[in-house]
Amino acid sequence: MANYERETPELATPEQAGLVLSDIADLAMMQGDGRRYRSIIGLAPIEVVAHFPSPDSTSDSVLDHLEAVQYVDPATGRPRETGTLALVTFTRDERRDAGLIYQTQVDYTVVADKDGVKNLKRFTLQRETGLHKRSADYAVGMAAMYGETGVQEAFQEAHEANLAMEDAMGIHDVTAAEATAITTELDSLKPISEQR
Repeated sequence: MANYERETPELATPEQAGLVLSDIADLAMMQGDGRRYRSIIGLAPIEVVAHFPSPDSTSDSVLDHLEAVQYVDPATGRPRETGTLALVTFTRDERRDAGLIYQTQVDYTVVADKDGVKNLKRFTLQRETGLHKRSADYAVGMAAMYGETGVQEAFQEAHEANLAMEDAMGIHDVTAAEATAITTELDSLKPISEQR
């Protein structure tokens, strides 16, 4: 019987996670409030694009943008040192027609354990927006608000179980190549005098 083994890519290092965090902090300071940076980018890095679905040839437009957020400890007002430290989100908006947008988000989260060791995790979310979705979302919100207790708790339990399973499978692992592409993209958004 043949033995099929898949080559395991090199994963992002704690040092690369630290560089992503540093770049997010620099960009957030440039934006003004020290917490958030937003930019429209021409095209997300190829390592990120690999997690987007291919756009439909009949779509009116495709737009990639980036948002970087540094999380602050509410008690001190200073950047967090453990838990979720920062997030960089690459979003692709694909306008199918005037009333329908498909949106894919690839979130890269910088996390740190209690010892301060940093790591990167990737999460992908796809959704569609438009008038038809607003009315459906409204109906779900009304059901949750008017007494259908247990719906939110059951969803949260299922979500947490799913995340644990995905973690065990390595679905949220970030490769070293992805981490390098992210830092290169973030660095390119800084003034030339501040780039590495």
